[in-house]
Amino acid sequence: MPLDRIHSLIYVFDQAMQTRTEAALAILGIYFPLTRFFRSEFRAGSELTLDQFRTLMLIRHGKNQVGKLAEENSISQPTMSKMIDTLVGAGFVERTPHPSDRRQIELRLTPSGDAAVKKIGGSIAGALARRLDVLDEGEVAAIRAVAKRLGDLLADR
Repeated sequence: MPLDRIHSLIYVFDQAMQTRTEAALAILGIYFPLTRFFRSEFRAGSELTLDQFRTLMLIRHGKNQVGKLAEENSISQPTMSKMIDTLVGAGFVERTPHPSDRRQIELRLTPSGDAAVKKIGGSIAGALARRLDVLDEGEVAAIRAVAKRLGDLLADR
């Protein structure tokens, strides 16, 4: 391969890496403003903590064992067990026997837990949607597409 072709490939690769790094930095740059926004909107009237809400969301989406929830939340299993005890005591979660393994317990949202997820999630989504009112339809479509793709990429870890 000629040397100028190698230099050309190195340049293209370098440009691609810079573009991806810039995209990664842009995503990282919105982490704190988004987190601050979610926390402020969340505090506006929830009886749950943000971590409890996140746990309810995970249960709703199929993470129904304490160990899986602890791993997803990056906390210890005993800490997650205490949180689940609190959510069970508040009537948001119920423990049910695993269908094929008597040693396992599965978690499910109660109707109250499902209602809380819908109410809080709807409230946060509504507040964010109001912020997005200043964008045109093309920008909104682009955000939706990128958020979906990014979510898919990060879910496979």
